[in-house]
Amino acid sequence: MPNHLAGQTSPYLLQHQHNPVEWYPWGAEALERSRREQKPIFLSIGYSACHWCHVMEHESFEDAGLAKLLNEKFICIKVDREERPDLDQLYMQATQLMTGRGGWPMSVFLTPERKPFYAGTYWPPRAARGMPGFDQVLAGVAAAWDNKRVAVDEAAERLTHELARLGSQERSAGSLTPDILTAAASALSRNFDGTYGGFGEAPKFPAPMSLQFLLRRWHRSGDAQALEMVRLTLDRMAAGGIYDHLGGGFARYAVDARWLVPHFEKPEGGFYSTEDADSEGVEGKFYTWTPAEVRSVLDPDAAETFCAVYDITAAGNFEQTNILNLPNTLAQQAQLLGRNPETLQAELATSRAQLFAHREQRVRPHLDDKVIVAWNGLIVDALARAGAVLGEGKYLAAAEQAVDFLLTRLRREDGRLLHTWRGGQAQLEAYLDDYTCLAQGLVSLYEATLQGRYLEQALALAETVLARFRDAAGGGFYFTADDQEQLIVRNKDFADSAVPSGNAMAATVLLRLAKLTGQASFAEAALETVQAAVDLMRQAPSAASQMLLAADLQLGPTYELVLAGDLQQAATREVLADLQRCFLPHKVFAYAGPAADRAPDALADLLRGKASSGESPRLYVCEGYSCQKPAEGAAEIRQAIAQLVPSSHR
Repeated sequence: MPNHLAGQTSPYLLQHQHNPVEWYPWGAEALERSRREQKPIFLSIGYSACHWCHVMEHESFEDAGLAKLLNEKFICIKVDREERPDLDQLYMQATQLMTGRGGWPMSVFLTPERKPFYAGTYWPPRAARGMPGFDQVLAGVAAAWDNKRVAVDEAAERLTHELARLGSQERSAGSLTPDILTAAASALSRNFDGTYGGFGEAPKFPAPMSLQFLLRRWHRSGDAQALEMVRLTLDRMAAGGIYDHLGGGFARYAVDARWLVPHFEKPEGGFYSTEDADSEGVEGKFYTWTPAEVRSVLDPDAAETFCAVYDITAAGNFEQTNILNLPNTLAQQAQLLGRNPETLQAELATSRAQLFAHREQRVRPHLDDKVIVAWNGLIVDALARAGAVLGEGKYLAAAEQAVDFLLTRLRREDGRLLHTWRGGQAQLEAYLDDYTCLAQGLVSLYEATLQGRYLEQALALAETVLARFRDAAGGGFYFTADDQEQLIVRNKDFADSAVPSGNAMAATVLLRLAKLTGQASFAEAALETVQAAVDLMRQAPSAASQMLLAADLQLGPTYELVLAGDLQQAATREVLADLQRCFLPHKVFAYAGPAADRAPDALADLLRGKASSGESPRLYVCEGYSCQKPAEGAAEIRQAIAQLVPSSHR
């Protein structure tokens, strides 16, 4: 018989519905039973693509003896961290305080009042590899609860008090000055791997926010080393096994320093949440190859070439099999093989297509097909920027389709967002990062498409953020709204994880909107948020890269650019393409078209008095709504754009 997880929408929870453990989802039924029976809660948090979550399920949660102990002594709650990031944040911080580390599966023991008193991550079912067994942990916690209840309650109270202190981060005492950016760049440089790119040692994460910060550092100061760090990292990632050379997309991180062996999850390979690490019970089986498998698909000469180029050997580079990677550049490989580079490139493209088709016949990894607003907001932002820079309509079309889906299927009638959607059902109140990441994507989509409705939607989301999430006294924003479920602590997240923190994204998008609209409340809230994070940016810049981007925008100079013209005219379209191709990170951009093109009311101040002259477009370059003489015509506009690029790298 299925347990209480039957009927849930989360693929992760549904994976556990037939465990002999009497799992409950987080909710009133389980929490009330814990209070009524005065049993501690065993809270297990993970996600569907987590390899060690699968291991612990198979070893422990499918074990009849361990399930019996869990059911007798505890109220067992299973949580999908992607559905409930508020719970994940809170109890991960508790786990780190108690153990000095964190990870998933996360295993936390709570009092009936939801206060944590003991925690860990993965435990083997019986003592092994220097770790206590899960059986020992359960027996020890149960004994402490039965025999030392007062001490347990006191420990839980102390830990909860510390969580509350950490969660209410106040405004930093230090001031926001440009030296913060300089110090952060130096810290990233010290931690940079000059051989393989990236930061630190294994495991190695892509750190996209840090790379964006370094690009802005190069733009601001002409720091050639900052640009080279980005270039080397991206080149090495693109050549490594972390990149799927057949299907495209990057895995979440590499377990080694060379970017060779990925942790085979692919989050954000589309608009769903995650693709699993395992298939047929083997990690990475879907993606790896042997020489014999390649030869079974390609003709002998093509197979030999492909194996030479993509490092496929009989010995293997990963557990007696091979992860595709490029030890040499295409030009180097052509020289080694005595081949024409263009001919070699064409042959490899054909081989990749054939191998991809063959791979599609394999058993695919499990797909977590829920849609999360925050992650989709990040994808919309990336697609909008890429579509504008590359002039690629399919990227913009995909971004617009995603936005239409989010704003129709994951929004209530009152305009409030919901967090997640799966199988036709949207649920759970949205969190801070849902609002801010989607608003950021909408602003970028406005700048890419010039469609005013996207900016209007971003403004509506920003108003909700100010009304429902803001900490007016301490600065910054809470992760949950003031009318969401109240946990034991209302947390404010400032540190980035694999994705930007909600506060950092709030500061970024509010600054962009303030520059476009002149709305003082946006500017004030953004400054308060950046100011609250000054100490974090100084002490741990790698954990605050998105906030550093906001600080960079705040410190300026940041320009408001307005293009006035008729997009039916070729000259206007050409200068628009020039603007969108140019890397100008310290700017916002608006369009003043003919009277028939209705601009959002919020842009009225910025656009007032700005119009083209006949068929000739004009570019207005403003700072703080004080504008230079407009540049008129393609030649003058291109010259004006060039002046916005620092002289050190024009």
